[in-house]
Amino acid sequence: MDPDEYNRIVEEKMKQDGLTKSEAETEYNNFLENPPAYYALEKREKYYKKLGYKSTREGRIGEAEKEGRGDAVRAEIEAIEQEGSIKAFSVLGVFVALFLYLRTKFYAGEFP
Repeated sequence: MDPDEYNRIVEEKMKQDGLTKSEAETEYNNFLENPPAYYALEKREKYYKKLGYKSTREGRIGEAEKEGRGDAVRAEIEAIEQEGSIKAFSVLGVFVALFLYLRTKFYAGEFP
């Protein structure tokens, strides 16, 4: 990366977020080192913890309740969590079935 571009971005970050130079450099370095999705998740988690929430989930629901959308956001989060659980148990089920199938073949002498 071009050093002039790096310094320009750090200076912009200092102005936008009111950070010191070392804080802005640390923030930008974290952005460069982590994939954007992980960086965004970390930023969101820090934001909600700064507001006093224990987790991102709790923070999203709490902030949505302030806007009168708490029930809708809670339902959305629960649907996403349920879908994730179903996928996880499906994958686990496939591996257990595969294990049992291979074990049966092994004890039957069909597996080298």
